[in-house]
This record gives sequence, structure tokens and C-alpha cells, in this order.
Amino acid sequence: MNMKYNGFTLVEIMITLAVLGVLIAVGVPQFSSSTANSRLTSAINTLSGDLAFARTEAIKRGVDVDVKSSNADWAIGGWTISHTNLSGDTTKFRISPALTANATISTNPATTSVTFSANGRTTTQVAFSLCDNRNGNFGKKVTLNTTGQTYLVIKQACP
Repeated sequence: MNMKYNGFTLVEIMITLAVLGVLIAVGVPQFSSSTANSRLTSAINTLSGDLAFARTEAIKRGVDVDVKSSNADWAIGGWTISHTNLSGDTTKFRISPALTANATISTNPATTSVTFSANGRTTTQVAFSLCDNRNGNFGKKVTLNTTGQTYLVIKQACP
């Protein structure tokens, strides 16, 4: 009598589960690091894009345009791009929300605002460093020079 069995043996299932467990153990930490890197990249690209937008608005409208931190911490409160005319009326062009948890932005020199003049220039060079709660070279930095151009540096050292 010839009997045909369908399915897997217990040994085959146990080996498959062991291999799957090893693959998950190796892959999950890499996935969480990749997710954190993506968040930082997105945040620094948002900041860099908003700085370029503010410069463009200043040149297009022929007025000073301010990029101001919504509170003392750029990351917690986000920032606002606006113009205040001589009578004190403020026109807001864009409001960027706070960054995700565990992200910090520091500026060098320390400042809570940047002003673009009508020709797109700024009065001082400012470096914005963005870090999260990881130590090492995971940070990102965007430098705004006095001509209004931005330069991105990846792999910035974080404390």
C-alpha cells in the first residue's frame, strides 16, 4: 500500500521558524534606524526648502521676509515665514509645524530668526544642526550663508 503524506514535518517547521527568527532579529534594528534617518532627512529638507522659499518670496516681493522660530526652540514650536510692513501688519506666508519627538535643532550662532532682504541676502551666516536622541554621526546640518544660499551636510556629529 502506497500512502502519500501532505504537509510539513515538525522538524521542517521548527527550522523555518528559527531561520525566520534570526532574519527578524537582524532586520528590525536596521529598520528602526532607517526610519529615524528618514525622519531627520525629511525634517532638514523641510527646513532647507522653507529657507529657500523665504528667500524667493523676499526677492519676488521686494521686501524683507523673516523666518522665525515659533518659540525659543526651533524643533518644538516649528517656524513661521512672514513679512511685517511699516505699519506693523504681518503677512504670514507659511507656518511649519513642530518636528517629530526626539528631534532638536540648534543654531550657530544662536538665533530665533533669520531675515532675508529684498535682494535675497541675509546679514549673517547661520548653521542649523538637526539631531535626534541617538549619539554619533546621525545628524544633519544646513548652512545658510550671507548670499542666501543653503548647503546641506549629512552625517553631522550629534552629542
